[in-house]
Order: sequence, then C-alpha cells, then structure tokens
Amino acid sequence: MNNPVENSYIGSKDFATSKLSVVTKLYVWSVIIEPLLFFIIVIPETLGVTANVSKLFQFTIFIYLIIKVLLLNSNFRGVPSPFSHLNINFTYYFIWAVIVGFYGLFIGAYNIENDVITPDYLHTNIGLKQYFRPIFEYIILLYYFVYFMILPRYFLNNSIAINYFFKVFTIVFYVFLFVGFGDLILNYIFPGDTYPGIPRHLSDSRYIGLRFHSFAGEPRDAFVYLMFGLCIIALKGIWENTKKPSKILFLLVIIAALLTQSFSGLLGVLFFCGLYIMFGNFKWLDIKNYLYLIIILFFITASVFLFDRLLLYFNAIIKFLFFTKDIENINSILSVSLNNVNPIWQRIQEVMDFNLFPTMFGTGLGSSSITNINLFNVHKIANPNANIIRTIFESGIIGLFIFILVFLKPLKQIDASKRELLILKTAMLLMLGLFFGHRSPELFIFFGIVLAVYKVKSQSRKIYI
Repeated sequence: MNNPVENSYIGSKDFATSKLSVVTKLYVWSVIIEPLLFFIIVIPETLGVTANVSKLFQFTIFIYLIIKVLLLNSNFRGVPSPFSHLNINFTYYFIWAVIVGFYGLFIGAYNIENDVITPDYLHTNIGLKQYFRPIFEYIILLYYFVYFMILPRYFLNNSIAINYFFKVFTIVFYVFLFVGFGDLILNYIFPGDTYPGIPRHLSDSRYIGLRFHSFAGEPRDAFVYLMFGLCIIALKGIWENTKKPSKILFLLVIIAALLTQSFSGLLGVLFFCGLYIMFGNFKWLDIKNYLYLIIILFFITASVFLFDRLLLYFNAIIKFLFFTKDIENINSILSVSLNNVNPIWQRIQEVMDFNLFPTMFGTGLGSSSITNINLFNVHKIANPNANIIRTIFESGIIGLFIFILVFLKPLKQIDASKRELLILKTAMLLMLGLFFGHRSPELFIFFGIVLAVYKVKSQSRKIYI
C-alpha cells in the first residue's frame, strides 16, 4: 500500500535520500550535468559526438536498464506508448522528419560534392559515411526523447526523488553562479596570461575572455543554462507551493545573462516574444502584455548597444539582409557564423526561384550540415548552431509547427491550476525560444521534469481523495 506521506508533493520535510537507489541518484546527476559542457572530455570532429561525464553516467543507466529488462526478465509493462496523449505529437514529428528525409534523399540534399576535400582516413567508403551522420541525427533525436523526456517519469516517480532532483539542481545552480561571477572578477583584475580563466571544456584550454560562462562551456550555452535554471527554480516553487525564484536570484541571473554577451541568447529571447504572442494566450487588449514585451525589447536593445560585440552582430545582420548579393562576399563578423548563414541563403535563393517545397517541407535531418560541408569544402560536421535554422531547413515550416506542439500540447493534459499552467507555458515558450536561438538539451530536460513532477502530484491527489 502506498504511503501518503512518502508520496506527498508539497514541501520537502519528507526528504530522505537514503531511500533512493544509487541508480536514481546517478540518473539525476546525469541529467543535471548534461548541459554543463565544461565537463566534455573528447570531441570527435568527424562524427560530432561528444564524450563527457554525463554521457558516462547515461551509458551506465542504459546498461542497468538492459540488464534489468533483458537479462533479469523484469516486468516492464510501463513501456510508454508512442501514441499516448503525452507522446503522440513527438511521434508525429518523427514520422514527418523521416518522410521529408526520403524526400531530401530523392532530390539530392544528402549528396556531398565531388570536389569536397576529404582527409585520407575518411577517403574510403565516403558514400557510406556521408549518410551515416544524417541517420545518426534521427538516433540522437530519439535518444533525447527517451532519456530526457520519458525516463524522468520512471526514475523520478515519488516525492523523495523529486525533492532530491530539486535539491541537487539548486546547489549546482548556485555554485554555477558563484563560480561564473568569481571567474569574471578574476579575469577583470588579472587580465591576460596572469589568470587563464575557466576553459571552455576540460578537453581544451580555450580562453573565453571577459564573458560570463562558468561551467556551461561557451557563453551562448551559459545564457540558455541561466534561463533554464530560472525555469527549474520556478517549477520548484510550484512543487513546494512557494514563490520562486526570489527577486535577488532573478536579478543575478539577468545580470549574468547580460554578461554572456550572447547574440544567439538575445535572438532566443526575441523568438520567445514571437512564440508568446502566437501561442501564449496573448490578449491584445491587456496592457500588461505590452508592458512585458516592451521591457524585454528594452533589455535586448540595451544589451546590443551596451556591448560592442553585440552591436557588430546587429550591424552585420542588417547588412546581410539588405545589401548582400553573394554569400561568398560576406566579410563581417558573420563570416565566422557561415554555418548559420548558408542554409538561410540557400532557402532564400530557392524561394526566389519559386521553389517553395524545401522551405515548406524540409529536406530531412542532417541535410543542413551537408549543404555547409559543400560550402566549406571540408568533410566534417557543420550543423547550424541556431536551431530554428536547422528545424526549418530540415523539417520545413510545417515541421517547425509540429515541433512546437510537441512541447505545448501535453501541458493541456496535466492537472494544473490556471496560475501553474500560466507559469509552465511561459517557461516552456521561453525554453523553446532559446532552443531555436541555440541548440541545447535544456528544452528536453525541462519538459521531462515537468511531466515527472505532475505525474507524482496527480498520484498524491488520488491517494488523498
């Protein structure tokens, strides 16, 4: 019989980590460390797959599941159906991605041009290798869905596990902020070689400069992680029935986000504004909505003119949109971001030639990297960093809409109050906007934790009824 106290979801007095299995704790740590790219150990450039501490934990979890399910013949009736109300939209998106992948294969979107420079160790079987990575993109998408969106409902299946997750995440997040600000201060006091600063990854010694990044890897990754932290703390407030995050924490996060000087982060916030207007029950007659958007736009404008780096990006984009006639003539700061520019340019040229099919339907996962490989004339992974470019290029405008529904429609299925639903939907739209600005796993992680929290909350309510 279930214990009402153990399964209660309000408060943290029932917290008892000793009752948690080592596997559950390992899963929690694997999820929490995943976005902290400082812990990357190896980056195989040819496959685009990273090895880090989190991946080692995740590999251990899968070995455990294989042993439990296959070797010990455990009863695994809880295998989720891909057509359940929480998973059906992802199934639709994945099927769509497969269909347009075959379309891309048919029109040659996966063909690498013959004049692409290929290293000797890749020269053999190049025809096989050029299709391996696109296929692997589908595997990665499935992996993210299973590990970060499905498994939280099975490992975080009681209040003790949920409390453990929030406790560990809160500690890690505060350490992240403390180390990040400390690193900035030391960089300011001891410029140059006196203080090398926190490197981008454990596997390299790349100096980031006077920009906030802490353990997140690059500053653009830190921007997403900072907003993700706010969303998780807000979810913790819902779980504990308290008002979180505090004003001080909110202010510290905003300051840290500004100090990342991340242009992709600011673009993500702009995408959030657009998503909020389209999907956030935006009331045109409600003055508060306009006030919020004005504050956000002021924040973005001030950021652009406060930092020279952001102003350079702004001017370069204006020049690209209105004055560029040939992508090869780009000599601005955008020249280091051609992996993002080239796919947009190709789609613009297709639309101008009245070929709307690729823009509407896409050409399959991984096809954006192929078009960049042909442009850069090198045989290595060259995916765009901005995921809105990848999503539109690879699954089209239709696929983009389906992808958004993957994360919004399930919110209507959970048992949440109007206030909770407003917070959750706003947070989810923010994570979507940031994901479109820069590809990162935080969107999938947040979605999975939300569903895990409300699964436990619904179970607790049934006990008391």
